[in-house]
Amino acid sequence: LTEPSVFKKLSGFDLQTLPSAPAQSMLFTADGAFDGVEMALRRLSPVYAAQNGKPLAKYSISDGVAAAMLEKDGGYSVFLGGTSLNREVFDALVELAGVHRYFRDYEVSYHNGRLAVLHAADSGERVLHLPNEADVYDYFDDKEYQGVREVRFQVESGQTKYFFIGCKPDKKQ
Repeated sequence: LTEPSVFKKLSGFDLQTLPSAPAQSMLFTADGAFDGVEMALRRLSPVYAAQNGKPLAKYSISDGVAAAMLEKDGGYSVFLGGTSLNREVFDALVELAGVHRYFRDYEVSYHNGRLAVLHAADSGERVLHLPNEADVYDYFDDKEYQGVREVRFQVESGQTKYFFIGCKPDKKQ
């Protein structure tokens, strides 16, 4: 709960405070990544609504804009009136931001362009997605993949995988 003047300075959004509301939904109406997305919300107290920016969603029972986007400092700022994200809203935000996701599973991962790491929550097939064609080296299985856009692999629950992109490290180090 940030002071409205500080919130505006940080995000660019003017917020209106609405009365508390029982559980409701955030109904997205914007075209593109958010089209048809809905997110359930718990009881909100108070409810905040965006007064500016492009509306992305409305609250189902409270009057006000539940999600909005505006351009700020050469990028975008997004306001969400809920306190947590579901997968559909997360996926839409990633698409909106133009972020490449090396792993599309909702597990612990790290990537920096040259290294992609995945820690598997449970067993099964996973896919490493690359933004461009590249050579990939699977460190623990000592496998090389030449000029690929994706690598399919199996994992066991709790297993960690390292993929080096565009290089093969010396395992003796």
